[in-house]
Amino acid sequence: MAGSLFDRWYRVLAGIIIGLLVLLFLYKVRMVFTPFILAAAIAYIINPVVRHLERRQVPRVAAILVVYMAIAVAATLIILFIIPIASEEIDHFMKIFPGEVERLKAARYQAYREYRRDGIPETVKAIVDETIRDIEETFIQFLRSIVEGILGIFSHAFNIILAPVLAFYMTRDIENIKATLLSWLPWSKRGYFLDVLSDVDEVIGGYIRGQLMVSTIIALLSSIGLHIIGVDFSIILGVLAGLANIIPYFGPLIGAIPAMGVALITSHKLALYTALVFAIVQYIDNSIVSPKIIGESVGLHPLIVIFVLLVGGQLMGIAGMLIAVPVAAMIKVLLKHFRRLIIEPYLRT
Repeated sequence: MAGSLFDRWYRVLAGIIIGLLVLLFLYKVRMVFTPFILAAAIAYIINPVVRHLERRQVPRVAAILVVYMAIAVAATLIILFIIPIASEEIDHFMKIFPGEVERLKAARYQAYREYRRDGIPETVKAIVDETIRDIEETFIQFLRSIVEGILGIFSHAFNIILAPVLAFYMTRDIENIKATLLSWLPWSKRGYFLDVLSDVDEVIGGYIRGQLMVSTIIALLSSIGLHIIGVDFSIILGVLAGLANIIPYFGPLIGAIPAMGVALITSHKLALYTALVFAIVQYIDNSIVSPKIIGESVGLHPLIVIFVLLVGGQLMGIAGMLIAVPVAAMIKVLLKHFRRLIIEPYLRT
């Protein structure tokens, strides 16, 4: 009895030590996982298209190559037509950025001299000064982070190149990967596990793919609209608006702020036109685009969506807001299965 108890504790201790060593190893090589995570995301997004082609009697490898060719054509068009314009916009922005910062500071000092003559209490003036400085610093930091983020893409060129190669093998062998993962589960649990994965994929996959399509449309409409009214950096600002639109409710406002700031530098009239462009784009999105593409794919009440967005923003900033809704939708699916498996049998007893 004592020997068996000792053996059991020995196995537990050995398992804990091995687990800690594995976690330490994974932490040490964590940067290696970046292209694999990116590849898994690519494979997850393109796999439904590949399956659709397979149902039309296209071999899986050929279907993957067809999807890759379509992506390559789109990327070539972007490189030939969009990238040169965007590069010029970035170069122009980097040249005028220091001067515009100084101009904003001069405008703040001028405004300060204007209201200093009025009979405003010193305490209120101090609060106004601090608020203006905070807004200015936030805006400048935001612009810098955008530029650093764009330039940072080039530092991950190796991962960006390697990810599609890894995604090809993941997509090709996805059924074998699923079978390998299922082999670690008891036979009695495999069917239920597949049901859970299917429900999660239906909700999360539909939402992510739909949001990517909507964001692409919003980026195009915003870029075209800003270009028509003469806002500088229309392509970059349109792309930012499209990316921000992934965040429900708050995304359109976040995406409009940089464009409004750039337009305001030119004139108040241009800023008003910019606001009108974003209002029209959002009307098209809310009334036509999103209902057709996304609908109510996640099935979450607006109050819950707003709550999880605020929580995600509090914990992880913009990145947290991006993943908040998919994570909440996944938790909802898991809770539904938990209730069906655990709670409902208990309530029936």
